[in-house]
Amino acid sequence: MRSQRSARAALERLFAIDLRSLAAFRLCIGLVLLADLAVRAGNLEQHYSDTGILPRTDFYRLFLVSPWHWSIHGLSGAPGVQALLLALAGAAALALTVGYRTRLATFLSWVLLASLHARNPMLQYGADHLLRMLLLWSMFLPLGSRWSLDQLRRGARPAGRHLSWASVAIMLQVFLLYSFSGVFKMNDAWFGGDALRAALSMDMYAKPLADGLTAFPGVLAVASPAIPWLELICALLLFVPVATLRLRALALVLLASFHLSVEFLLETGMFQYLSVGALLLFLPGAAWDWLAAARPVRSLRARIARGVTSRARGSTDCGEHVPGTSLRTFAQDAAQALCALLLIYVVIWNVCSLSARQYTRQHSPAWMSEAGDGNFRYSLLLPGYGVERMLGPVGWIGRAAQLHQQWNMFEEGGGSRDGWHVVVGTLEDGRRLSLLEGGLAYAGRSHPKPKDTSALYADTRWRVYFTYLIQASRAHELLPRIIARQWNDQHPDLRVRELEILHVQEPALPGGEGTARRITTWFQGSVVESEGGTGGDS
Repeated sequence: MRSQRSARAALERLFAIDLRSLAAFRLCIGLVLLADLAVRAGNLEQHYSDTGILPRTDFYRLFLVSPWHWSIHGLSGAPGVQALLLALAGAAALALTVGYRTRLATFLSWVLLASLHARNPMLQYGADHLLRMLLLWSMFLPLGSRWSLDQLRRGARPAGRHLSWASVAIMLQVFLLYSFSGVFKMNDAWFGGDALRAALSMDMYAKPLADGLTAFPGVLAVASPAIPWLELICALLLFVPVATLRLRALALVLLASFHLSVEFLLETGMFQYLSVGALLLFLPGAAWDWLAAARPVRSLRARIARGVTSRARGSTDCGEHVPGTSLRTFAQDAAQALCALLLIYVVIWNVCSLSARQYTRQHSPAWMSEAGDGNFRYSLLLPGYGVERMLGPVGWIGRAAQLHQQWNMFEEGGGSRDGWHVVVGTLEDGRRLSLLEGGLAYAGRSHPKPKDTSALYADTRWRVYFTYLIQASRAHELLPRIIARQWNDQHPDLRVRELEILHVQEPALPGGEGTARRITTWFQGSVVESEGGTGGDS
């Protein structure tokens, strides 16, 4: 009996989440989701309609390998339908943020986000996988217990913590993020000292401050091996069963500082904000008690309390069921059992992802050739599809439930993602302009490198898309008409008749200073004839 109580206490210490931490997490994930949808709304037609960068016919030709790949957004290519679905997702995200019908809002947010991700895989990056998985586990958690309209409707203000398979799953999802990100970096690039400088030298992602740090290669060489160890050790510190509060506080400070540093150095979209939001789950109740003791907070709480009929504060919620019918109890038990099974599956998936690249190189030629365009699929989708095939008869679950994930961000530092793009538009009067630079006169192959190459891309989605295209050569044909149409719509007096799309690379690491600039032609020809293109190296 004593051992059972001790085990229970250990589980509560490691995996119970304070309800106020859940509420803060809900607010953060809701705001990130709203911001993400707002960015997507600005490129709705270009990214998700049949007149954009990936019409449904090309999607079926290039991406549809698994019969379990589903997308509500793929049912129509009309911009109006996409706008309607995005508006519905925005309403669900707003309801999630304020805590109105929270569980339903979370479910709708997950379904619509997973559908949106599946519609155009070329726009996905690590933050998308993390957001989708956090929403999945959130469906099984009482996110609306505190600081929500649901709480105001009920009139109760429950206190305590929540322990269930869902709390275990969402906290271990954070552990998987950091631990596997660290494991993927356990290679010669990071331990040899070159990876950090390569990452900070990525032209498409580096901010001005990152450029300044590359002037200190010795410091970066020493710091490079520390990054994978930082991620691994902090992931472990979050779940040490002794001195849990102190060690967890240390890990949270280190990880939050790490994310803040990366945000100042690199363009990573919503990833850093979302990661910090996930860390809120680990804040103990003592942190909220200390904050609540502050005088301004006490005054605000008193004003709110006067307008709310308060019931009993309740006791610690460690997975106990809300009183109700036996059917409701059965549904809660079934939901937690499903959560446990999905967690086991996700852990196995991440373990398999470590060897997915090697597996696909050894076993993929047959099924790639059956699907066609194997090179394109290899660069974009093979890690996920490779894991599905490794899992055999249960591999379909990862695609159907959108559990696919791989935390190999910056695995080799910069790698093939280095470089920037030059889009040359030839006007009807013969002038040649650099379109990504706002119409600057093009100076030929010696055209100077922009001072801020990351500013060439409108937002993170375009940056991710151009990154994928570096390896997905067959998709280059889909880009020219979109660029030409956007430019001509915005500059009706400077219409382009021909395009040239170039990818430019310059050596960024020691030993390559004397190497010539490498320029790859992605497309060259008439905009009207943009169904095809030419490729080559200069």
